Amino acid sequence: MPEVDVMAFGAHPDDIEICCGGTLIKLAQAGRSVVMVDMVRGEMGTRGTAETRLAEAEEARKIIGAVARENLELDDGFLEVTRE
Repeated sequence: MPEVDVMAFGAHPDDIEICCGGTLIKLAQAGRSVVMVDMVRGEMGTRGTAETRLAEAEEARKIIGAVARENLELDDGFLEVTRE
């Protein structure tokens, strides 16, 4: 990945938008390169399917002006803090 100015992480698709979407919009409008990273697909959520949430996440990326959005596709609801 090329160098970026700002990388925002969220647990589920839509968490980044809720927590700091406005700030990311301002940063992108100021010329900063923004990348958004979701940890899980949101398959355990009750508000739409994982596929719907991924499509909405891509639309949000465009609105925010982020240059990229990645999803790490970790298992939703089964993350543990371990030494590994």
